[in-house]
Amino acid sequence: MVIASSIQPFSPAWADALPVLCIPPLTITDGQPILTPITIDKAEKLAGVKLVIHYDSTQMTYKTAEKGDAAASFMYVVNDKKPGELIIVMAGAKGISGKDISLITLKFEVVVSEKTDSSSQTDSRIKIIEAELMNEKLEYIKFEIRGNP
Repeated sequence: MVIASSIQPFSPAWADALPVLCIPPLTITDGQPILTPITIDKAEKLAGVKLVIHYDSTQMTYKTAEKGDAAASFMYVVNDKKPGELIIVMAGAKGISGKDISLITLKFEVVVSEKTDSSSQTDSRIKIIEAELMNEKLEYIKFEIRGNP
């Protein structure tokens, strides 16, 4: 007599969730640069990243980008030729795996003008409007984008 089992291995709901690419909420202090990390909550052999970022070029100016420690082996290019838009491409021969990975941190400066009232708060957003992730086998990785502070 053969008994077939339909018991599946235990898998909590969060384990099956898609990776989440995000820009965490930011609070800016007057006179300080705006450091904007772009993170992914989990990665499995992530080897390629393409991001299109929009920001308000009347309120901030893009300055530089710095790779996160986990992405140190990646080559990267930031195309900043069009004010208000960044196209970022990162790639490595060997993928990275882990949790809570900082891929890249973007540095912006606040544009100060005569019209700027330093006592008022301004809501400005840095948005990921397009993104692609690939693994070592050059297969697309499904993911979610959350948070556009």
